[in-house]
Amino acid sequence: MPDKLTVFLCHASLDKPKVREIRDWLVDKGFAPWIDEANLLPGSEWRVEIKRAIATCDIFLVLLSSNSITKRGFVQAEIRCGLDELLNVPTGQVFVVPAKLEACDLPENLSHLHAVDISSDLGRTSLVDSLNAQAERLGRANKTPQQEKSLNVARRVEALEFAIATNDGQSPELAATADILLVGLSRTGKSSVCLHLASTYRILAANYTVVTDDFKRGALPKRIKIENEKILGLTVPPESLSQIRQNRRPGSEYASLQRCELECLGFENLMHTANIETISIDAATISLEDLVGRIGRIRFPLRQALVSAEIELLRVFPGTRQ
Repeated sequence: MPDKLTVFLCHASLDKPKVREIRDWLVDKGFAPWIDEANLLPGSEWRVEIKRAIATCDIFLVLLSSNSITKRGFVQAEIRCGLDELLNVPTGQVFVVPAKLEACDLPENLSHLHAVDISSDLGRTSLVDSLNAQAERLGRANKTPQQEKSLNVARRVEALEFAIATNDGQSPELAATADILLVGLSRTGKSSVCLHLASTYRILAANYTVVTDDFKRGALPKRIKIENEKILGLTVPPESLSQIRQNRRPGSEYASLQRCELECLGFENLMHTANIETISIDAATISLEDLVGRIGRIRFPLRQALVSAEIELLRVFPGTRQ
């Protein structure tokens, strides 16, 4: 089920310039208008797809003008199709809405329905009120782009605050509500990955540093109470881990290759015993951005797809930045 109220725009082809303006106005008001030139895929059977769109839309908006009521064309077939679909709608519910683009007579087959004149501000306000009432009845989230932007910002801030509060095993009760728990050895970049997941996908990501006691116990601490399916282990080749630690504590036993080899082996054994999925984060072969993208595709495909769509919108409409 779509999040926004879907509105099929039935119109005459000669009215296309006005209809495009109506489409953009509806989008700005938080609705999801359907128009052939934007929603039909190349090579699709357009008659079949249009009938399917009419059958599945929430509102069938008939945009009337002298072009649509006096001339022959597929718009007449669309109107009949919409009226046929109206027969399946429960009595009292709004489905077909005649909307005048200009002063014109109402076709006889629509004369039993109240029309709205959207060439005036008052008429447009009335239409928005009707659409909002339908959205509320269907339980759809009807938000304007600005409201969506504010909501996304709030979710991103919430996710970033969550990543900070649950960093390195802190706040275990809060961490139990995470979308994902990253586990790994010290200096494997868990915190950075969590922050990137929060910023990029608005995912609630926590992390925990596996230590020697966990190897001996053969399990993660009991205070970590989260479903195994939400845990992801981050592995790093011993050579890379040693180099990273040398940058922090040069010449120390903590950064020695021998210590790193033992820890990596113990970590891999623990992940295998606990049946926890792992992913390599070797900085020499994958960037942090690519790693976050991989995690998004593996664990959060829908969220990754939505963010990809947002990025495409930013490319086409730079002013919509979240």
